[in-house]
Amino acid sequence: NFGKGDTNGERNTNWSEWFVKPKLTGNKSLGASGDLYAGFSVVGSMTRDDGDAGGYSNGEPEEFNIDDAYLGWKSKPFTGTLEGYTLDLSAGRQFYTIGDGFLIGDPHFDQFEEGALWLSPRGAFENSAIVKFGKDTRRAEAFYLKTGKDHAESQIYGFNLEEGRKDGFVVGLMGLNFVTADNWFSVGNANSRDGLKTVSLRMQGKPVDDMPNLFISGEAAYQWNDRSTKDVRAYAWYGEAGYTLPELPWQPTLSYRYVYYTGDDPGTANEDEGFDSLLYGFSRGWGTWFLGNVVGEFQIPNTNERIHMLHLKTQPDSSKTLGLIYYKFYRDQPTGNDDDYADELNVYMDWLIDDGRWIVSPAYGVAFPNGAARAERNGFNDPYHVFQVTVTVNF
Repeated sequence: NFGKGDTNGERNTNWSEWFVKPKLTGNKSLGASGDLYAGFSVVGSMTRDDGDAGGYSNGEPEEFNIDDAYLGWKSKPFTGTLEGYTLDLSAGRQFYTIGDGFLIGDPHFDQFEEGALWLSPRGAFENSAIVKFGKDTRRAEAFYLKTGKDHAESQIYGFNLEEGRKDGFVVGLMGLNFVTADNWFSVGNANSRDGLKTVSLRMQGKPVDDMPNLFISGEAAYQWNDRSTKDVRAYAWYGEAGYTLPELPWQPTLSYRYVYYTGDDPGTANEDEGFDSLLYGFSRGWGTWFLGNVVGEFQIPNTNERIHMLHLKTQPDSSKTLGLIYYKFYRDQPTGNDDDYADELNVYMDWLIDDGRWIVSPAYGVAFPNGAARAERNGFNDPYHVFQVTVTVNF
């Protein structure tokens, strides 16, 4: 915590996280009537030693519970006017993401009594009903989603529309309405999720046929809520571009991203401009959407900040990925007169062993506080280091 320490003043934290997650899935053909499918999984997880550096899992918590438990039906492709289109209906506890998880990706913090905050093994909504209708890269979805208590036991209705090309470039439109949420949950103010509405427009993929090594991604979102203690008017957006050089050794990919989440302006007493980043998750790998293995993981939950991100990713061979990420963090609404929060550097490796049966991922992150971070922590000014090794076994 830049030298301030945890709530007890302890400056050094060591902890381990563990989980096991067996899962069973099945599919049953009904002939011309389509296919039934189902999934069921349980998770046992725990945190040991000091608890995580953010203080979300103190006291060596552990829990064993159900994650997935869903049933679905998918039609055979229609003929005639709707030739090639399919209808997919599903309900229960299931994983559901929109786009690359910028806003809807993971409905669990895996905090409190569950443990395993960083590993985050749970990914299913507490309940859901999802309708999907589409063909190839064209899709329309309507859904009902319910989160657990670590996301305010929210009930969400929404839609997702996508239009894409066969090469993977997709444009999407999403709308969400949090019809209910527990009032204790707060990002900007105590009632901000009860009645919160969000719309977003996004794009992602390779936009130019003659430039197959160019990748772009972006999303812009606007939020409003007239039922909360303060009227919510907030927005967020990001833009990203990356380019791969396959002819060079290790096939490096260099990308740049700019991210902006509005913060609550203290000068507007009756309005809340603090963006609620909702249910973001770990989707496209390091840097999405936990922005920084120090600041994004343990300090700022994707609100009230502006971020520059420069990412170099390489592949020494087919089993190893090495990466280096630099972040520059600013506060949108600063504490004091300085909006410069921190600089952070992350180094990581993903090593697939035995065709991916084992995945070993060592990582190191260090963040250096600047004026805004020092002001928020009463002048503490030490670098914040995190070193970790993650091992995943698929069996």
